[in-house]
Amino acid sequence: EDLAAAVKDVKQYKMIWDALAKGDVSNLSIERELSEKFGKTKIKKFKVQIGRFKGLERAIDESSLPFILEIFDGIITERIKFNDGIKSLKLLDTFFTRRSLLGEFRKGLDCLKGLGDLITPDGNYDLILNSIPSEEWVRDATIKNLLTGKHPNPNDLYTKSICRYVVWQYEQSFSGDRHPGEFMPSNTHVDHVIPRSALSRGELWRGWSQEDFEMWVHKWPNLIPLTGPGNQTKGTKSWAETRRLFNKGANCTYSSASKVFKLESWNPQKLEERGKDIAKWVTGTRWKLPDTL
Repeated sequence: EDLAAAVKDVKQYKMIWDALAKGDVSNLSIERELSEKFGKTKIKKFKVQIGRFKGLERAIDESSLPFILEIFDGIITERIKFNDGIKSLKLLDTFFTRRSLLGEFRKGLDCLKGLGDLITPDGNYDLILNSIPSEEWVRDATIKNLLTGKHPNPNDLYTKSICRYVVWQYEQSFSGDRHPGEFMPSNTHVDHVIPRSALSRGELWRGWSQEDFEMWVHKWPNLIPLTGPGNQTKGTKSWAETRRLFNKGANCTYSSASKVFKLESWNPQKLEERGKDIAKWVTGTRWKLPDTL
């Protein structure tokens, strides 16, 4: 039933769907629609949200998708005031990203189902906030525990659909306009700093135990973006060899990876420290909880 409704809405909102599938509005019918109604600043803000929801596409459940399409459509048709629409999309981005980090994104979520009937010109942020039960929000302490290895959830981010999106968003916080776009390009790879084959090859690095390796290898602090050639060349090299390859971070395309390669060592303590830094950014900057929570 939810899937059928989603398909119906996809047909109705094809212009939005096409933009979300591409992650951009350029050379699509929606581009002309935007240019006729909004100035450059608003178009840029709208394009950011299109790009972000492209990155989120596999982290949104079927019952919530129609409402998200309606919010985008409401902005374009001016049924929703622009600022309220963008603020609403940012709130949804925060909600779905946090749930996906925990691995809860497809578990019985129906609080947004049918909410499109209640859309108003200027009250949709509050509508969303009041419709999501408090217990459905993933709290700051949980995020911190997930990223520092203290949560019972294994949090193997590498296996989650949200992985490429959040790793790229973190990179953007360092590199900004040097690498434009809100979702990870297809030719960029998510690399394991300590190689995922290190244990099976009998090549654990100094300071690592089997238990440490199994806990950290697929977690976010051990994941960085690399170019395809960089990822291939790095391969299963040791930490010393990896640092030489990237000239201690000076010869690295991506800033978040460069910061890692500047470190003298890469051990569980360094991963926990990086996890704390990422958690601070997630909870205090990028996907900050609404003040009322």
